[in-house]
Amino acid sequence: NRRLKGTKAILLGYKKYEKRMMDKYPIIEKSDDAKAMVSGILYKVSNYELYKIDLYESLAYTRIQATLKSSVKAWVYIPSMD
Repeated sequence: NRRLKGTKAILLGYKKYEKRMMDKYPIIEKSDDAKAMVSGILYKVSNYELYKIDLYESLAYTRIQATLKSSVKAWVYIPSMD
């Protein structure tokens, strides 16, 4: 357990939707609007921490790599759709 320090980041081409996972967690999805963006926090984590996050997110989410407005590549979680 460690306290994470993050930096503000903007994900382009995605939109935060009002629908929620399990009626609790907001979700993001790819948007047709090129100007769409989602503000968030970027955290640097180890491979082991990323593995633990994957376990936590379970099969409800899929981890994908996306490029932020700053040109940094980051992992983001989007809903897994059947």
